[in-house]
Amino acid sequence: MGGFTCTLKISTRYKPAELFEMLRSNLPFVTGAGDPDPRFPRTLFTTQEALQIDVGEAINPAIQEEMYGFQPTVTVHFELDKNLNDDRYDVGQGNVMRGLDWLVNHVEGDMVYLVNYATPALLRRGREIWLDRKDTYWGKRLPLLTFPYEWKKLS
Repeated sequence: MGGFTCTLKISTRYKPAELFEMLRSNLPFVTGAGDPDPRFPRTLFTTQEALQIDVGEAINPAIQEEMYGFQPTVTVHFELDKNLNDDRYDVGQGNVMRGLDWLVNHVEGDMVYLVNYATPALLRRGREIWLDRKDTYWGKRLPLLTFPYEWKKLS
């Protein structure tokens, strides 16, 4: 798709297939799922906002451990189409935040949320949650997050 991307890496007891089904059942904006293919992560999608949510095994967990102090077991990847008009893009971004909020509130484990594959915007270790990039990333979407957090420089 090649648009805006965010990746959530989680160290959790859930397997990717279990987490996929949890998201499919609990995110009201999800309108469909891609056919299973053992070569690729499972994909959820929304029609109007062109949002894809892929759930798969963690990739390069040792690198994440070196950077953030834990080894993720599951990766949730959000991607918005780059060719959306402003209204649809805003709705899609809101759904990314709603998905992130649901995951933080319902899935136990350490996690890091990366914007455009590399820049950490959220880090959860144990019960503590830190957000970074206050002015450039969270902006007007911040009220969509319902969990407690603190501000901290993450990168």
